[in-house]
Amino acid sequence: MLRTKSKIWLLLLSCCSSYLLAADVPVAPKLSDAAWLAGIWKSASGERMSFEEHWTAPAAGNMMGMFRLLAGEKVVVYEYLLIEQESDGTYMRLRHYQPKMVDVDKAPIRCRLAEATSQKLVFENPDSDKPKRITYSLDDGKQLSVAVETTREGKPTTFTLRFQRAEK
Repeated sequence: MLRTKSKIWLLLLSCCSSYLLAADVPVAPKLSDAAWLAGIWKSASGERMSFEEHWTAPAAGNMMGMFRLLAGEKVVVYEYLLIEQESDGTYMRLRHYQPKMVDVDKAPIRCRLAEATSQKLVFENPDSDKPKRITYSLDDGKQLSVAVETTREGKPTTFTLRFQRAEK
């Protein structure tokens, strides 16, 4: 009888500890966690520099994005972005171009989706500090902040772009 009770207790402890350990394991962010980013985002009108970012809805394991920065009627930079779900995580790749599609980057910049909530996406670059981290934050459903942590002239710096969801 004592052996039977001991076996039952061991079985219960084993099940409970497995459950408790599994509850503490963080779930890796997925592409679907970024779905709220889909749409058209624009800077407030009247700014000296204007910018916009467009994102497609998730499909076939990816989201495509486009960013452009304007100084008046002149394009300063284009940025093409791709978020893809891969077997070892979710990654954003981006590349910058000048007008006439002159390549600025030697290769795509690759950042891993490290954190995702219904209002925040954090992408981290394990290979470089240009950029080191890009954080998308949804403020009230209609406003988006994009904080870019990078290095300029050897010094860490952060700049933030503020967007409003554009009406279609």
